[in-house]
This record gives sequence, structure tokens and C-alpha cells, in this order.
Amino acid sequence: MVVGLAAILNCAPYVGVAGAAANPGFTSTYNFDTTLTGVHAFEVTGNGIVVAIFQGTYGPAENVTISVEIQTCGFFGCNWDGATVGGDCTRLLFVGGNSTCNFNTGNSNTLHRIYMIKNFDGNTIKGNVKVS
Repeated sequence: MVVGLAAILNCAPYVGVAGAAANPGFTSTYNFDTTLTGVHAFEVTGNGIVVAIFQGTYGPAENVTISVEIQTCGFFGCNWDGATVGGDCTRLLFVGGNSTCNFNTGNSNTLHRIYMIKNFDGNTIKGNVKVS
């Protein structure tokens, strides 16, 4: 059975804005048993390219699709509604492996966040992620 299990680099209210592209970004962890940790909404500056590097630290090898979700704003305010920019990146995440995704999102002071999805197979995977 293929069912999506989503994880977003965001679990708390936005405390600040981390830069991406030309500015230093952020580091965090992912854990598909729960979620990804930390506060990670960010703006895209510099060359408009967001680079995400994933390093597996626990669990079996899993194919994960990663994208950059952008907050959409309108009459009723700003929301996370699944709109993405810069395309999708599917990578095999595994213990000891490094996987890199490059997203050409363009510059925007609208908030973005990293969005990940994998098949629901009951497996827990964990690792580190660095976004710049």
C-alpha cells in the first residue's frame, strides 16, 4: 500500500526567519516517526537557489521526495496550502549517506519551508538536514 507520510521542517510558531541561498541557512534533524524538528520558515535571498543536504543516521534506505513549500497570501491572510516552488527532488536517504537537492525558487521574502514525503511503510528514518 502506498500512502504518503509527510514531514515538514516546522513544528512551532515562527520565531525568526532563516536565510537561504546566499545567506547562512539552518541545520535541523528529520524523524519520520514524528516530524522534523525546529522552526524553519525562511526567505530566499541571494541567487534564489536553495540547497538542502540530507544525511541519514537511522533506519533503512528510503526514497523521499523533497520540495520547497511557499506560503500563499491572499484576502484571508497567509497559509501553507501545499504550493511549491523550484520543483521536486527525490533522493534515497540511508544511514551514512549524503543526498543533495538544489531548488531554483527565485528570490522571495514570502516564507518558505522544506516539505518531505515518503511511502507509509511503518519504517522510521532519522537524519540531519542542512539548508543553505
